[in-house]
Amino acid sequence: PVLLLREFRDRILLSNAPGRAFVSWYYAWSPEAAEWLLQNAWARGPVIAGLAPLVLLAWFLLNPTYLLAVAALLTGWFIYDRSSRTPRMKERNR
Repeated sequence: PVLLLREFRDRILLSNAPGRAFVSWYYAWSPEAAEWLLQNAWARGPVIAGLAPLVLLAWFLLNPTYLLAVAALLTGWFIYDRSSRTPRMKERNR
């Protein structure tokens, strides 16, 4: 995850003003947060779990072809699911 997040920082965040502002804020704030995590071991698991979706998002943004493939699959599934319901099932779900 560390190498992925570095690539995300370099390719995505540092390429625009809001991203650069976020990186500056993060570097100012993160040492204190890291120190807090060292002193509060109980919080490491929840913090890592909370970061997992962000790491996944970063991966998808760095690999947009996969993001488009997942979006197409989900769209196809949704259309298939909606079209495969019988009229009686549609009535019951209202």
